[in-house]
Amino acid sequence: MVFEYRHLKNSFAVLIGAVALISITSCKLISQEDGKLEKANEAFQNKDFVTAYNIYSDLATEGNVRAQVRLGDMYKVGVNGVPENDSLAASWYRKAAERGDANASFNLAGMYWEGEGVPRDAVKGYAWHLVSASQGNPVEHKMMTEKRNNMNILENKISDSQDKITRDRSKLSTLRVKLQKLYSFTALAGSDIKMRYD
Repeated sequence: MVFEYRHLKNSFAVLIGAVALISITSCKLISQEDGKLEKANEAFQNKDFVTAYNIYSDLATEGNVRAQVRLGDMYKVGVNGVPENDSLAASWYRKAAERGDANASFNLAGMYWEGEGVPRDAVKGYAWHLVSASQGNPVEHKMMTEKRNNMNILENKISDSQDKITRDRSKLSTLRVKLQKLYSFTALAGSDIKMRYD
């Protein structure tokens, strides 16, 4: 029993050591990544878009969500040295959105609504708006509330229009019956008048 306990104790110590090593390595990688991101942001602010693009591109390819969003932004508007390309913008936004970025989800939703870089699809646009809201985008919460209110208003207008159409059809049917009676009466009166003059 003592052997098993020591073995378990040694395994646990190795596991703790491995977790610590992974944490230290991850922290170093994250700080290096953050340093690169800061350089890219600085280059972007200084309007050195080619340098910013190159750094963002490397980071985005490695999976950095903030760089993916920034690269999507650069492709969306097109900046000196980076041509406007809605298809690539949507692709980078999708990658970042799938990794939890609310702004990327919001941007992707707008692209679906407008059909920019992706086929126009209101259902996918609405779905990405919901994703963005669930990811905590405060603007999205407000917009979704407005959209729901607008949809309710439209549903009420449609319902009112359908009621009006039903009323108009009923009026038309009543008018048709009256016209048929009038026509019948006119036809009878005309034949009666014709007989009197014959």
